[in-house]
Amino acid sequence: MRCRVCGAQTKLFQQVEGVRKEERILSIQPFTVDTVKIDIYECIVCGHIQTENLLPPNFYDTNDSRMQGQGQHIHTLDTYEEKAKKLRRHTAGDAFLEIGSGAGAFLRIAGKYFTHCTGVEPSLTYEYAGNFDGNDRIRIVHGYFDRGLFLEGDYDTFASFQVFEHLEAPLEALQLLHSVCRENAYGIINVPNGQQIFARALYHQVILQHVNYYTPMSLCILARCAGFTVEEIEADEVALELNLYCRKAACSPSMNQARARDRARLFSALDGKRVAIWGAGAKSATYAELLGRTLHVAHVVDDDPKKAGLYIANSNLPVERPSVEIFSDVDAVLVFATSYWDEILDALQHQFGFTKEIVGFDA
Repeated sequence: MRCRVCGAQTKLFQQVEGVRKEERILSIQPFTVDTVKIDIYECIVCGHIQTENLLPPNFYDTNDSRMQGQGQHIHTLDTYEEKAKKLRRHTAGDAFLEIGSGAGAFLRIAGKYFTHCTGVEPSLTYEYAGNFDGNDRIRIVHGYFDRGLFLEGDYDTFASFQVFEHLEAPLEALQLLHSVCRENAYGIINVPNGQQIFARALYHQVILQHVNYYTPMSLCILARCAGFTVEEIEADEVALELNLYCRKAACSPSMNQARARDRARLFSALDGKRVAIWGAGAKSATYAELLGRTLHVAHVVDDDPKKAGLYIANSNLPVERPSVEIFSDVDAVLVFATSYWDEILDALQHQFGFTKEIVGFDA
């Protein structure tokens, strides 16, 4: 059996007996619990724990979770407001998406903080008419969260509570989420803490609907494999849950693109000017190679007296100590010592009275 998170081979980890086969908790008539023994597999690479899916097809079309798990866990429900506020603080946009809305408990709270809220829910058993108090910010899309689902627009923030433990293809679902989110979208993925469940042998937490038991590592790897950047993961010891906060990071330039960008920017700012370079440290060789010999460099300075008289790469000028005379002789200062940008800027302006152009690199 292949790991649903990383694709590596799994090994048989445990066999758990007495796992209930149906979701019924209460009944209007006496009933007997039907149980089954299931095989538990563990990934040898990422530590993910999983089982085979033994549920009937379309099980979730009519599933009602209001009397189960998170639907009745008062501690979890009490933290919804706090989580919604956190999502609001970490995003500027107003389009919110929830995967697996259930009866709408979190969606209703999200509607207080976001203008456009969409909930995706496969089960047709929920009646939403009275749940949102006429809040036209909220809409429900019935269906499974897969490529066949039509969703309007891009989303700025997202949430999923107690869903990804049910999915046979969690990576594909998270990749789809990534594709419908805007850059810098921020959200939470909440799942049972599989690591704690098995470390503490909590056999009553093993149920047939849960085919995935995430560890902190496997949940982070899942998010990373889908393209998200993990910003925070927390373990809720009371609810036995993991809360993963992640973001769809903006596309970063490659190293060579960043190098070319800096070169173009510096030449645009310094071409035709007499320039003093400040800094003869470890980064000077890289920066000097980037610039070559095409700029009109008149001085190289460093305030470390031990470097005076030495040379940096691509320069025939010996390193000098900073002075008013040197900075009076140039049109611009190029800072190589990026780690000391604030100190150098202060010295140029207040100690040496330099009022012309000062440019540098990102630290």
